Amino acid sequence: MDILQAHEFLANLPEAERFDLLPLEALLEADGQDGVDCWPGAAVAGLIVIGWLANVESDADLREGLRHLSYLAGDGLIDLDEWQDECLRVVDELLRWGDALPRFHAAHVSRN
Repeated sequence: MDILQAHEFLANLPEAERFDLLPLEALLEADGQDGVDCWPGAAVAGLIVIGWLANVESDADLREGLRHLSYLAGDGLIDLDEWQDECLRVVDELLRWGDALPRFHAAHVSRN
């Protein structure tokens, strides 16, 4: 599973399940904004830091990785600076992917 696929899956998890799997608050600081939730990006970044994402083949693998990440983070076995740096890299990659999408100028909806 790649970064985009993992992020999409995690972004669509119900909030309660997110925090059951990986209880953390993740916010991005941006000019003019106090804090933007980036839990899915932080979760993907954490999976990269622990070397898990490269081997994810299913949603179940992703959930298992988040539980493992939660365990490691809870025991202080993850370098938070490295995790934060990776989180910014993941968000940058997602933004680059979004910028590469074509811009649509109109939508047409009709009834048959």
